[in-house]
Amino acid sequence: LAISTGGPLLPVAADLAVWCSRALPSPPRSADNARASAPAATGADFVVRGDRAQLAAAVGALLQFADDLVAAEATAALDLAALPGACRMRLCAHGGLLAHWQLPRSFEPYAPTRALRGQNPGLGLALVQAVVLGHAGEAQARRLADGGLQFDFVLPRARADGA
Repeated sequence: LAISTGGPLLPVAADLAVWCSRALPSPPRSADNARASAPAATGADFVVRGDRAQLAAAVGALLQFADDLVAAEATAALDLAALPGACRMRLCAHGGLLAHWQLPRSFEPYAPTRALRGQNPGLGLALVQAVVLGHAGEAQARRLADGGLQFDFVLPRARADGA
């Protein structure tokens, strides 16, 4: 986590859509956790510049967290969207133990372990947040009107010249 907060060590252009596809289990570990699908399109809309190892770890941790939510009897869906100058990974979750989720503690290490009664090791969201912030991005968590949770991670897109 400490290294990730310092930003990318070896920055390269990386397509988050491709990385999401690679991180998804194929086939899904169970029918219940087939909860995320990678975007069909790749290309400049999803290309960010960053450290390959850090970004891969963050994407993997986010997908693992989604699996852990499903194991705790919630539903979870990952969405990847192109924004002006940025790319957003959004995880929306509903049901399960989320009614008791303490929103201000979402990114604290080990807080998810307690909230999900041991279904999550507790470092995933902290790692994703550290990597995203270290790459000049934004991380937010909010409660939805229906009681669900939404986690947004926004990373700046790579410029056309590769920078």
